[in-house]
Amino acid sequence: MDLETFTNNGIVIPYRFSIFDGQHSYSFYLSDYNSSDQMLIETVKFLMKRKYTGYKIYLHNFSNFDGIFLIRILSSLSDKIKPIIRDNRIIDLNLIKIVYFTLEILI
Repeated sequence: MDLETFTNNGIVIPYRFSIFDGQHSYSFYLSDYNSSDQMLIETVKFLMKRKYTGYKIYLHNFSNFDGIFLIRILSSLSDKIKPIIRDNRIIDLNLIKIVYFTLEILI
C-alpha cells in the first residue's frame, strides 16, 4: 500500500493510493472523489471488507510521511486503534472496526 502526493501552494495533498493484495492491484485517484479525505476514507473502507480479515497490510513510508494523512482517517473509521511506537515512529498499528473484524497494519 502506498500513498502519492503533490504540493499545491505549499499544501501537500494526497492524489493516489495504490494497493496490491497479492493478486490484484487497485488504485484510488483524487480525480474520482470530491476530496483527498474522501479518497482516503474509501481506500480504507475497501480494505475493511470481510475477505481481508486477518490480512497484514504493509504501508510504504507510513511511519514517516503517509501516516500523517492516514491516522486521522483510520481513527474516524475505527472503534479502536492500538499503535506501537518506537523512537517516535509508529512501527505497528492494529485497527479494530467491530468484534468480528481486525485489520493489522505492519510497517
